[in-house]
Amino acid sequence: MSARSTRLTLTRHRVRGSVGARDGGTRRGATRTRATGAARKDLGEIDSRDSFDKLTAEDTITVVDFQASWCRKCMMIKARLQKLAATHEKVRIVTVDVNKVSQELIRACGVTKMPTLQIYRSGKMLWELIGAEDGDTVSNKLHFELERLQAEEDKGKKKDMFGGSR
Repeated sequence: MSARSTRLTLTRHRVRGSVGARDGGTRRGATRTRATGAARKDLGEIDSRDSFDKLTAEDTITVVDFQASWCRKCMMIKARLQKLAATHEKVRIVTVDVNKVSQELIRACGVTKMPTLQIYRSGKMLWELIGAEDGDTVSNKLHFELERLQAEEDKGKKKDMFGGSR
């Protein structure tokens, strides 16, 4: 997997036009922060049951995106996942094109709708999101779940390091 990254900068810009209804459709002087030049990372692709089993069995947190090339929501989420992969370096994010792998794998994972996101660690599914809302909602839900899992992982490492709970 190669990583393509660019510098991430935050810019503040003025918002014009109809933003709010209270003031007649304009809110003068409002500012919004947005990321420009966001880093993206290429996602790995699973093409067989063996590669799926091998990747999900590892102790690394692995996000699996079950998608199809004909699904517009899947393509939108894939772009969001590429940005998320650049910010979560300890997490592996991979895609599975449901039209290119055996249906046995799709059935074994319980995938019935596209897109479906699942998080695995040590061979166990820890989290699942079936279907998609808008891209921001999916990104936020996935981001918070990854943060929670990484915090649990870090807490477990501290416990092991000090020989007990802290």
